[in-house]
Amino acid sequence: MIRNNCDESFFADKVFKFLDGEVNDLVCSLRHQGHKRCEIIDVNTNFKEFQPIFDDGEILGMDLSGPRAVELVKPLCSSPRAVEPGKMPSVLTEILDEWDAACFYSDELLAEAYTTFLANLVEASVEDRADPRVIPFLLVGYLAYTRFQDGADPQAVLTYRMALAMCGAGSNVPPHPSTPPARSATPPAEPPRPATPPAGPSRVRTPSPQPGPSKRPREEEEEEVDAQPTLEVLQSRERHLKRFRTTFREEVMTVRGLGDTLPSENIRNDMFDVMLHRQRQAVQAKGDDRVILEIQNSANANNPLWFSMRRTDQLNGKVILDKLNRVLNSNEGFMVDGQLCVSYIHLPTPEAAGRRTVPVANETMDQWVERMKARKTIFCPENDDNMCLVRSVAVARARGGMSNRAFSRFKEANSIAQKNAAQKMCDDAHIDSTQPCGIDEELVKRNINTELTLQGAKIICMKAGPWKFIDSLMFLPMPLSAMPKSFGLNELKKGYMPFLANCPDFYNYEGRMLDKDLYCVSGMKSKAADDFHKWYDSQVAKNYVFNFRKELIEYCISDVTILRQACHAFRKLFAGVAGFDPMFQCITLSSACMAAYRRNFLRVNTIGIVPPGGYHGRGKQSHSALRWLDYESHKLGKVIKTIHTDREVSVMGRRVDGYVELSLENGGVEKRIYQFHGCFWHSCPIHFPPTQDDQTNRYEQTQRLTAMFRRNGFIVIEKWECEFKRELNSDPEVKAYFEANPTTRTPPLNLRDGLAGGRTSALRWYHKADVTKGEKIKMADVVSEYPNANLRGAYPFGHPKLFLEGDPTMPPVEEWNGMVKITVLPPQDLFLPVLPFKCNGKLMFPLCRTCAVTENKDMCQHNARERQITDTWCTPEVQLAIEKGYQLLQVHELYQYPGTKVYNAETGEDGLFSAYVRCFMALKIQASGWPSDCETEEQKAKFVEDTLQHDGVTLDPTKMIKNPALRTLAKLMCNSFWGKFGEKTHRPKTELIFTYGNLMSLISDPTKEVTSLLPLSDACLQVTWMPIEDTEESLPSSSLLHAAFTTCFGRMQLYKYLDIVRERALYHDTDSVAYISRPGEPDLPTGSHLGDLTDQVEEDYGPGSFITEFVAGGPKNYSYLVAKGGNIDDVKVCIKVRGITINRSCDELVTFNNLKAMVMGENDNIVVPIPRQIARLPGWKIVTRASSKNWQPVNTKRRRVDVANTVPHGYNAWAEADEEDQDLLEAMDLLADA
Repeated sequence: MIRNNCDESFFADKVFKFLDGEVNDLVCSLRHQGHKRCEIIDVNTNFKEFQPIFDDGEILGMDLSGPRAVELVKPLCSSPRAVEPGKMPSVLTEILDEWDAACFYSDELLAEAYTTFLANLVEASVEDRADPRVIPFLLVGYLAYTRFQDGADPQAVLTYRMALAMCGAGSNVPPHPSTPPARSATPPAEPPRPATPPAGPSRVRTPSPQPGPSKRPREEEEEEVDAQPTLEVLQSRERHLKRFRTTFREEVMTVRGLGDTLPSENIRNDMFDVMLHRQRQAVQAKGDDRVILEIQNSANANNPLWFSMRRTDQLNGKVILDKLNRVLNSNEGFMVDGQLCVSYIHLPTPEAAGRRTVPVANETMDQWVERMKARKTIFCPENDDNMCLVRSVAVARARGGMSNRAFSRFKEANSIAQKNAAQKMCDDAHIDSTQPCGIDEELVKRNINTELTLQGAKIICMKAGPWKFIDSLMFLPMPLSAMPKSFGLNELKKGYMPFLANCPDFYNYEGRMLDKDLYCVSGMKSKAADDFHKWYDSQVAKNYVFNFRKELIEYCISDVTILRQACHAFRKLFAGVAGFDPMFQCITLSSACMAAYRRNFLRVNTIGIVPPGGYHGRGKQSHSALRWLDYESHKLGKVIKTIHTDREVSVMGRRVDGYVELSLENGGVEKRIYQFHGCFWHSCPIHFPPTQDDQTNRYEQTQRLTAMFRRNGFIVIEKWECEFKRELNSDPEVKAYFEANPTTRTPPLNLRDGLAGGRTSALRWYHKADVTKGEKIKMADVVSEYPNANLRGAYPFGHPKLFLEGDPTMPPVEEWNGMVKITVLPPQDLFLPVLPFKCNGKLMFPLCRTCAVTENKDMCQHNARERQITDTWCTPEVQLAIEKGYQLLQVHELYQYPGTKVYNAETGEDGLFSAYVRCFMALKIQASGWPSDCETEEQKAKFVEDTLQHDGVTLDPTKMIKNPALRTLAKLMCNSFWGKFGEKTHRPKTELIFTYGNLMSLISDPTKEVTSLLPLSDACLQVTWMPIEDTEESLPSSSLLHAAFTTCFGRMQLYKYLDIVRERALYHDTDSVAYISRPGEPDLPTGSHLGDLTDQVEEDYGPGSFITEFVAGGPKNYSYLVAKGGNIDDVKVCIKVRGITINRSCDELVTFNNLKAMVMGENDNIVVPIPRQIARLPGWKIVTRASSKNWQPVNTKRRRVDVANTVPHGYNAWAEADEEDQDLLEAMDLLADA
């Protein structure tokens, strides 16, 4: 630890825990800041002397390696420095304040803040560098940066030393001083302690576990000791909401001494137990209290270990460890750096107690008021005006300022003085005393019952009484600057404002134009920056006088005017086309488009609404039922008829879960029925007791059905879902059976599993066209890929017929129409696989399941069982896959629909969605005006006829007038329509709670699972909950089948084009293909109609343009060089990187050459600074802060075989050859392709 013996106001008797190699830098820095007598003390050898400090200080952490399990005291730097009035806080101060507020929970965030801190340290003022928090932050930030970079930055140590020197701290200190610093002979006297302990919840300290021997003094370090991990707390915060009796705790912990290997399971179990015990002791939790736990690690920042609300005694180290092993791919990666952020929310259950009162039996409120009137401190105004509240305030003010007799007269109902005082107060406050009064309005304002609709952390709709607040961005997904052009608002234009000057220092500024940097030019794109410079220079040339207040007001008025008029134009156009106001009826554009479709185009009995729980009720509960029936069949030694053997059996006209007939010794037959009762569906009296809202008592119905079977001679064996779950965890016989006989039964078909996105993959890392041989690289885009799928796709309609595994009446593959769950074996030599497969958070197209899951970098050597894939797909894609060589191994379940609806161009008969697409495509084309090559009447007539023949769109020549607003609307409606079909129905819901009673009512509701609690204020709690899965309801506007078919048709359309170029394909996105064009080999056909391809390069850079060099660092991360107009000397650069906005702040870093160098292995990753990034914090707080992004090539969807080429995971065209020859054959094949 470190102790300062001279300055009690800074680090006085505070204890720190650092590694031996880190503490010297901090001591050295403190000494250079004036703390000359800081010294290093070994806690283990001086424990008794510092025991009082440990007893009184705030807990920092626990040393699991020491024999005493020492609890360390939290390091307290000085409080954040107050910013002078009118002065903006520096970047350094902002980062230090965020560090104090524990905003950097992970190494990545802390490393990012550290790099930003260093970048601003050079230009920082002397007083900013002298902040006493700088040196500790540099040390902690340097440690996080080295862990995050993992040795990638060899200059990290030198940079850290230079930063220390800039802050006045020396760095020439040996790692271990030869002689320890001298200790003060007389330690400073401790300040007197209060006679009574301070108010607040007491914390009971408990000893930590001792899993191993203690660390030895430094003199004995040469002896080998099996060091055990040490759990330390770096930061700790706690907040208690008295109204809700809820405590929120957050702690950042680190586990020291992990080494290269993970500790044993027992040690990890103990560590989690200690962590939970610490939280329980801090909040004094009882076993039946409710808690929410979240554990986050920097390596899994987006995938924290999360436990929904449950009893306190249901959480222990084993539960955490089990979920860690089950949820994460590698629990070793979860603790790779040993740093954990623990969030613990504690809600105590109510106890049978209350305040002692002296009640009066059967007393009404009026009687209570009458009884309390006599008290001197109670005033009940008896007035006939609207100033009852103001009169009460006037009386309260008068009390004590006059004699008792005068005050008694003042309190009388007819007191003129009272009335005059009340009227004067109303006049002074500009309140009309004649208006109705009451406290109801204020109560509504303060405890208003709001209904929120969230999208992540963003509010997209808030309803408060008759008011509804919506987000205009959900209807108009475009920047404000683009709205005037999109909606034809030619008289409006978004101007420029130096928003970085929006601080008190500039509020009264009037003079010449402010500096360009205050307009944040670095955040503009190149064209926008050029336009700004022209505007700025013209203003300077005119000697324009800049008045900040005037400009700010005009800028705000302009923004609001643009948004108001754009929304008005959108609503007017939409209502004219669809017949209703979208912003009044809906909250998103997709929901408005769906409403327009249902109102104007949907035909009856076409799209079926999936019933809750699926078509056959085989949700998770039914899957558990089948497992239980397997076990009962095993005990019985006979096959029980179930849904998987003979379909579900009917007895006395009622369907049952299982049925078997047993021969008896007397020649009779025992008819036995097996019934598995899902807790929710049958209203388990323990977990889901009937409520007043239930129209029928399902538990009583279940009991009556069982009684009916038994009266008619059937033996009924029942099992409740909760009872079976307990047996799975506690019954040795049941556990032994399922461990020895793991179920091979696949879960039932889930329509959402068949919904997948588009194909995005880099097929080659790099290619340079050989222009001398006529080689070119082209980029082609599909015209309106998804609207084309809606127009021409053959969509199923109605409700499906279910076929289960082994059903002899199942139709052949070529007649399938719907969704199917199957097991397939892909071929090993298909360069472009057909079927998508979701794993590791990505959509892949592999030829081997094991290679895809493990992201195998070597050639596939797995057997057929390891290669096979089981998943849910749309039947058209499965039929295509079988054509390409996929083997169908097993059919688990088929949803066969009665037929399809498809647009017929010859007869004009519409398909399921074609009428909608044709309507809005006609509006889009008409609003675009005549094409440039249509000048004569003959050309115009030919264009109208051609559009009708190819796209089925009927155009009105009289309406071919350019209308930017209508074109924008039609384009949005074509592209935003089908997504509503795939909307999630099992979504979190958010409520604002104002009372403890409402909170407990929500938590105790068995149909809801509370997932998070967030305090917005001391009087308001944001509660997020999820409906339990069995209560999920189908939305009348959703249809997963049709959403899945839309993306399926899009993938198949793209695959048709990829199949033409095959190995010549370089990159493909959802609706685009980059490929090599060679003389003598077919190019992709181009056109202008729906579903055709257009040459993107020629559209952007002019006729004859082509790509000469292409490099891809993965999906959505590529760049290419363009020979403009076919001139190889006139080269333009195009670069696109997902997650990075390329503007003046980074356009010198995010370049073609840098991406190429990273792909070819010549350069390391590049950290791209983001000077100002908008971030959302809990509680709907929005901040702008400096950030950075680590730019690197990542392409794990395919296997890299050399510097430039890739193949699908599982690709092995030479599987028949000897294993040692396969790599050579692959290399020779790549050379032949090149």
